[in-house]
Amino acid sequence: MRPFTAAVITTAILAAGIVVITGVAGSLLGSRSAAPRPVLSVIEVIETDRDVSIIVRNNELYTASGSLWYTLESPTNGEVAYTAAPVTFSQLTPRSERSFSLPRPPAEIDAGEWVLRAWASEQIANVEAGTFPLDSLTQRVTIASDAAMEITNAALVPQPDGYTLQADLRFVGDAQAERAYRYTLSLAQVVRDESSGLLLPQARSYLSDFQALQIGPNEVVSTDFSDAVTLPAGEFTLSLWVQLANADGVFEHYTQFTYGEILQTDSSGS
Repeated sequence: MRPFTAAVITTAILAAGIVVITGVAGSLLGSRSAAPRPVLSVIEVIETDRDVSIIVRNNELYTASGSLWYTLESPTNGEVAYTAAPVTFSQLTPRSERSFSLPRPPAEIDAGEWVLRAWASEQIANVEAGTFPLDSLTQRVTIASDAAMEITNAALVPQPDGYTLQADLRFVGDAQAERAYRYTLSLAQVVRDESSGLLLPQARSYLSDFQALQIGPNEVVSTDFSDAVTLPAGEFTLSLWVQLANADGVFEHYTQFTYGEILQTDSSGS
């Protein structure tokens, strides 16, 4: 075997040096390519009445930068109803974890059960974001309603001579003092506009008698409502109207809540 000469050894050393320098410089200059597996992992999600906290872990042996966000998805069909604005970060040291706080979903999101999915992705300068493997963690959450007075469930139950309107109602008292309220429920028929597909309200078809309520500070009152109603065939919206007694004991309009689902009757009237 021909012995290595000084020139061969020198060339090998130079080549190795170029490889090392290129690897280090590429990382320093942000030109490193995306890893084939998620560099960042979402390891925990904590949803409170103040915020959504997401804990992210750096799985690699180098300092990482990235972004994180969350989505709210329907538990029945997976449709995304809300995407939080991404939060970007840098200098997450190797094999370490960091907690980030994101705002809660806006008030426009319907109350009820949702799938909250937290996402994390590495970021490298000059590399398109879509090239990075994503990591996510899901959990079921309940978004509480901000409505002080609301209809939580309702139905028109067929009877031999008409229908029974059944509704579950929820009331939250004033934070400062005990107050006197009264409420009524109304049904208004709606028709669908053929050109726009919108539901257009028509005349009121039903208005219940007023029911009295005395509610303490921050007290939550849940009650059932049931009444016989006679309605034509069609589609109806159900609304809750609440009045509050003023200092003189006179009831004045306080709030109104319309149930989110359309109630239907058939052509037989029952």
